[in-house]
Amino acid sequence: MRKILTIALGLTMCASAAMASNVGVYQDAAGTNCSLNPAPGLLTIYMVQNLNPGSTGVKFMINDALGIGASIATNTTAGYLTIGTYFAGIEITYPSCKSGDNLLGSLLYIYGGQPLTCSNTIEVRAHPESEIPGKIIELDCTQPFGVIRPSLGGIAYGPGATAQCGDGSCSSPLPTSEATWGSIKALYR
Repeated sequence: MRKILTIALGLTMCASAAMASNVGVYQDAAGTNCSLNPAPGLLTIYMVQNLNPGSTGVKFMINDALGIGASIATNTTAGYLTIGTYFAGIEITYPSCKSGDNLLGSLLYIYGGQPLTCSNTIEVRAHPESEIPGKIIELDCTQPFGVIRPSLGGIAYGPGATAQCGDGSCSSPLPTSEATWGSIKALYR
């Protein structure tokens, strides 16, 4: 019996990990374009929760390293209750359980047309008062009692995200892997 429970718990944990949601920043409201290549003028950045299996809220903050000046306006999807600000830490609660892709809100900038590079980023990070330190939080409505689960963060780069800045997957900084010094030197032979 204990073995069956252990296997069932392991399968549940794997299924949860495979369905990990992502709170990201995008140049489009659909949450598909994280490579920033705006024309001069008003620039809208959208916060979207992708691959959401079901939640009633999120808790995160925005780290703005775009280098184009302060945001002139912020917006949250109508009907959502918010506590805090995007840049200091925000909690957004939905009126009902939401699943799938979910537009959370937007930031509006005045963009003068200065060149953007890989160092010009805007990123979703953990709220300073996160219940799981260093993690973006979602309130899971698919579980009894609204279990808190961690979410992945997203990052948007200056133009050419796939070629210059990373893998273009719109995910947080890329994980590293162990390597020997010899294998690194072999890359340059």
